[in-house]
Amino acid sequence: MNPTIEERSYLDTSGLAFSNSFYDAVILPEQGSNLIQLRHKIRNVRILREPRSSEELEAKRFEFGTPVLFFPNRIEDGSFVFEG
Repeated sequence: MNPTIEERSYLDTSGLAFSNSFYDAVILPEQGSNLIQLRHKIRNVRILREPRSSEELEAKRFEFGTPVLFFPNRIEDGSFVFEG
């Protein structure tokens, strides 16, 4: 199965869903590119803890997901330009 990427709502927030033969993932760009959902399909396992509601996500923002960040020292000359 080829990987797929699609826009999907997650707890009333705009997200990007990624899927392949083994994993399903959801990233919330509006929440600091937070990887909020990561599941292993074959074993039916949730790898990340997931909030039950948008209120729980808002109240305990630091308990759910993980930000998708650049790795240090992987950008030429240690800097990059964003939006100009």
